[in-house]
Amino acid sequence: MKLMKIAAILALFALAASAAGQNTCSDPPVRLTMATYPGGTAPNLNYGVWGDGVVLAGDGGTVYQDGVSGLYAKFQVCNTSNDLIVNLGQARGRNLWWNWGHNVGTCTTTDPANCVAPPSWIATPQKSQSFFQANQVFSLVVGQTLTTWLTGNLTVSKTTYGSRWRNPNADFYSDIPNPNLDILNEPYPTALIQATRTSCTSYAVQAIPGTDALGATPWPFPVATMLVPGAKNSGMKNGGQYELPISMKVEMLARSPLDPDPACR
Repeated sequence: MKLMKIAAILALFALAASAAGQNTCSDPPVRLTMATYPGGTAPNLNYGVWGDGVVLAGDGGTVYQDGVSGLYAKFQVCNTSNDLIVNLGQARGRNLWWNWGHNVGTCTTTDPANCVAPPSWIATPQKSQSFFQANQVFSLVVGQTLTTWLTGNLTVSKTTYGSRWRNPNADFYSDIPNPNLDILNEPYPTALIQATRTSCTSYAVQAIPGTDALGATPWPFPVATMLVPGAKNSGMKNGGQYELPISMKVEMLARSPLDPDPACR
């Protein structure tokens, strides 16, 4: 009788463990390959964001993989955001290179109270442990393309600057309840991020030139806004707009039962 009771108890524990396992959600890890000099072939002549070259892919891009050297790179599906998050903040010996040297617009004529002069270092490429968030990329099914937005940051001399690729004229970009960001890309629209799912496990994410409300293209290259810390407790200010192409390949390393494409679960 005692053995039967013990067996029953063990069975209950097994069922509970099984149920708990079914309810466990895991964010799929990714391997990201960042294009080298996406705007050209030389860092001092072309502008944008590129890899550090520590681990190279066959096409010359730089590889960053979740869990390697402390790097975080995942699709955040468990919180239902479906965002691609890449964080080098705790990565050991890994960085990204930024070149903001080509300033193409300011917002001083639109909202001078929220605009600041760009930092003096913009003429020189900077290496930084960086953060990126590309919104809703995991929501794609194979063959689908999404025009989305990407934000990020980099630290230079212990000061954290932000970056923002987005077009304020598009109806689906809403800054509410953060109205202070309404001024970021004025008076010109800026680049957009285009994400395409090319297979069950692969995606292409790149900045593309933005267009204004009339369909004109202000610049023939992608542009991002720099966010500069303002005075204490005053938030981020617009430090101008810059030629800033960025291009990456994303490979999902583990499938998810939450995948929006049923054929890929």
